[in-house]
Amino acid sequence: MRRGPAALAVAAALAAAYFPASDGMHDGPMLKLLQLCTLVPAVLLAARTASGWIRGDLGLAVSRMISRPSSTVFVTALAAWVFAFSAWTALVPLENIPRGGDETAYLFQSRILERGRLWAPAPPVADPGRFFPFRHLILDDGRWFTMYTPLHAFLMVPFTSTGQHSLMGPLEGALSITGTFVLLSLLAGGRAARKASLVMAASPFFLLMSATRMAHNTTLLFVVYGALLVTSAVSMRKPALCLPGGFLLGLAVNAKPYPDIAWIPFVLLALWFHGGQSRLRLMALTAAGAIPAAALLLLTNAAYTGDPFTASYNLARGGSLLGFCPDKAWFPEYGDHAHTPLRGLINLARQAGAASNSLLGWPLISLVPAFWALARGRRFPERLWGWGLAAGFAFLLWFHYSASVDYGPRHYFTLLPVMCALTAAGLGEMAGEARRRLGERGGSFVFLATAGLFAISALFYLPSQIGLRAGRWMAVDRDPIDLAREHCTVPALVFMQASEHGYPNIVSGLNATSPFLDGELVFCAHQEPAEDMELMAALPGRNPYLYWFDGVEGHIEEWTPDRAARLAPVRSVRAPGESFPEEDSR
Repeated sequence: MRRGPAALAVAAALAAAYFPASDGMHDGPMLKLLQLCTLVPAVLLAARTASGWIRGDLGLAVSRMISRPSSTVFVTALAAWVFAFSAWTALVPLENIPRGGDETAYLFQSRILERGRLWAPAPPVADPGRFFPFRHLILDDGRWFTMYTPLHAFLMVPFTSTGQHSLMGPLEGALSITGTFVLLSLLAGGRAARKASLVMAASPFFLLMSATRMAHNTTLLFVVYGALLVTSAVSMRKPALCLPGGFLLGLAVNAKPYPDIAWIPFVLLALWFHGGQSRLRLMALTAAGAIPAAALLLLTNAAYTGDPFTASYNLARGGSLLGFCPDKAWFPEYGDHAHTPLRGLINLARQAGAASNSLLGWPLISLVPAFWALARGRRFPERLWGWGLAAGFAFLLWFHYSASVDYGPRHYFTLLPVMCALTAAGLGEMAGEARRRLGERGGSFVFLATAGLFAISALFYLPSQIGLRAGRWMAVDRDPIDLAREHCTVPALVFMQASEHGYPNIVSGLNATSPFLDGELVFCAHQEPAEDMELMAALPGRNPYLYWFDGVEGHIEEWTPDRAARLAPVRSVRAPGESFPEEDSR
């Protein structure tokens, strides 16, 4: 009887110690370590104590409860939650604008495709890149487009045309979790599918990505429904379903070629082992279905680069981003531009570190349940398939020059249904082990501990990540657009003291700029007064303005030669990765 109050007192003390200790700490690894040492033990102690006060097995009771609604009601409720939360995040805290360069690039390309064009004409001045210093945009032989394959941007066109591009990701998220539930129901049964789908609906990685315009959402959607059709072809003995299934898997690779191409050999290998006597036919139909999507990728590559086997990304990079070489890296993340096998392993470690937080929002331990499921893989060989696919992704990403974890381990995003299924299985294994040791109390303990850890995610991780993205994350915000709409007489040409590195960012203006330079507002980088006047002459009839940031707030004033001369040109005030010196801000 005395252990309960004492344990609760220790839990309360640990939780209370977190707040003064975390005051002023940056939301990084040290803060997560502090949470691991304070909040997590507090949750475990409280769960262990509370489990002794509950009659019966709370875990089994909740499992029975989530099995009661019909499948339609259950998955509709999850999809509605995903759409509502991610749409609110995109529209309210993220202010209905792209918050990173990748998102801006997709929106930019969508605005081009909306006009029925593959590219916009380059701005009508010599060396237009000096006014639009943004590495995601390509200026090539009088053409202006982005470095990404166009499929995702093409699908965004209806949302762009109606001004609702923020809702594309939430809709794709809702559709993806619906397809995941149906897919896992076929593969693992209804109860396992419900548990895995609940984990997915609570995953900050999934919810936050669904609030973006990133192509990873489109790729996940295609992967889920492609795998669903192929699985249905086997379970329903309808091989013809492999054709559309292969087509969707091919479209997934079209939208995000690397490393999601790993899905196609994985599915073909699974068909070889589980397709029975029809395996070769199923494999052939799946591969045949992927051919039109592959042809589309080759055609778009040829249209943009002149070579079907060279992507636009390589034009922006000046070469391939894959492989080990002294000059592979996009930016000197490790001090120089080399990519080496060791740095590839470091990148994989960084991706795993990001997933250890973002997958579930549990500080540094989000991967523990999935690894627990792997430890029991001998009894459940299907789990090894999931980890085998993850290993395939890891091998491909070993060659990749960058960890790319600014949105979480995004190059693993299409593995999310697999990881959520493994997580749910691992939690089930933990509950079973706890029941063997503690009886009914063990099931209650694991459920309460899991609920408490998700409470940490909801109270600490999710708000901090939303706040990070709603601030000057990637140095992008609405300030230039809002000031321009308030103070500028349109049509306006706004010269920003901003580039693609640090704050303020040229992307903040490009979010409101038409690729055809015919909208009410055109934002560009400020250079020397004579250069600014060159662009003014190329875009006649626009009222010119200057935007700059003084270290505290942004300003917009009418462009005059004297003001333009006092405002240092972008090329002179910023090197990559550096901020504007305060003395040069005016």
